Amino acid sequence: MNKHLAYSGKHISVDVVDYEDWVELYPHVILQPELRFMDDWLSEHPKRRGTVRFIKNWLKAEERKATARNAEARVGAGPSLGTVRVKPEYLARVKAK
Repeated sequence: MNKHLAYSGKHISVDVVDYEDWVELYPHVILQPELRFMDDWLSEHPKRRGTVRFIKNWLKAEERKATARNAEARVGAGPSLGTVRVKPEYLARVKAK
């Protein structure tokens, strides 16, 4: 691997500066595997190009998915600071009184 490249594959190469920027911009995405997935996807779709725009759009989509998964996981995680979650059955009993 070239010392100035953070990732070098068959179809895409990412320099260290871009890589570090993307780590900050997309904190919920693990970049190395995603770059490998992109490279593999581009192998299967030879008419597509691995441009910076392509990479950023891919990472934005992965960030949205990861953020949504985290939000879903937090819903059932129980109370957080300053929050009290009440079971719907309890609320129904309290309202009935």
